[in-house]
Amino acid sequence: MRPVCEFIALDILPAVRAIVAKKLIETHGMSQKQAAEALGLTQPAVSQYKRNLRGYKVNIFYKNQKLLELVDGLAKKIAQGMAIDQQTAEFYSICRALIKEVDVQQLAGVSLSGCSVCME
Repeated sequence: MRPVCEFIALDILPAVRAIVAKKLIETHGMSQKQAAEALGLTQPAVSQYKRNLRGYKVNIFYKNQKLLELVDGLAKKIAQGMAIDQQTAEFYSICRALIKEVDVQQLAGVSLSGCSVCME
């Protein structure tokens, strides 16, 4: 069984980036290059997010309005100029909300029992 942090890093963070990248391009009128710079990524990475080649677990967010609103809010803040170092705290908040909103144990095949860090 893999730890929850591995699930977050490999599945959730890319899904959030995919949604945010698409929002920056489609809703906020940024180019792929501008979105990449705003997210601290490369343009090819944003292209892959846009074409659903990365971040394929986006449905986790589309199925939960509260989580989707958090991600939409992050995209808006980034479009308004949020610095990359400030984005870390927002990503963290989204991950913590996900753990509270979704059955991560079932979704990722992880066990959170006895994990006081994850379940705070």
